[in-house]
Amino acid sequence: MNTLLSAALLIAVLLVGMRRLDHAAIALGLQAAALGALTVWLAAAGGTPELYVAGFLTLAVKGVAIPLVLLRVLRRLERKVDPHPILAPELAVALAAALLVLARAVIPVGLFGGRSFADFLSFGSGMVLVGLLMMMTRRQVIAQVQGLVILENGIYLAVLGATQGMPFAVELGVLFDLLVAVLIMGSLTFRIGTTLDSLNSDRLRDLKG
Repeated sequence: MNTLLSAALLIAVLLVGMRRLDHAAIALGLQAAALGALTVWLAAAGGTPELYVAGFLTLAVKGVAIPLVLLRVLRRLERKVDPHPILAPELAVALAAALLVLARAVIPVGLFGGRSFADFLSFGSGMVLVGLLMMMTRRQVIAQVQGLVILENGIYLAVLGATQGMPFAVELGVLFDLLVAVLIMGSLTFRIGTTLDSLNSDRLRDLKG
């Protein structure tokens, strides 16, 4: 369990510093694979059958479908690099790591429950902050969408530890909403790229009448 959790957190931190957007999309899939495997592990350890379904859905939607959508948009626009992030990659990675440490310090072991609960809640909260950091410090729309997925993964991780799995209907609805949101944003990103010849969200000001 600790290995899968560490892998998901490490990928989140590294994603913030990735300038290659196609590599970041693949890394998102790997993070989802770690979360899916973690969910299946919890299902086996706790005897919760619905968690098996949640784990495989996480792998299918966030590990396969969403990265493929992002890669397809990047391929069609022939843009794979974020040339001008607001923060240098090294600084962004350092801030992301600091946010995880801060979240762990704010929610110590025993504050709300046992060690396992504190780990999931603190690191899930930290991943939410990392996703927000990526959304705020990247100008490329695709990178901001990737930050949104990281944020949702953090919420998933926190809820997974707090409840040992959210109700299946809720999980299915969240995954479906996220997939639809990424599909819509992927379509909008393609339109922005073809209209403005750029994926820089700052260029959206050019659309003002």
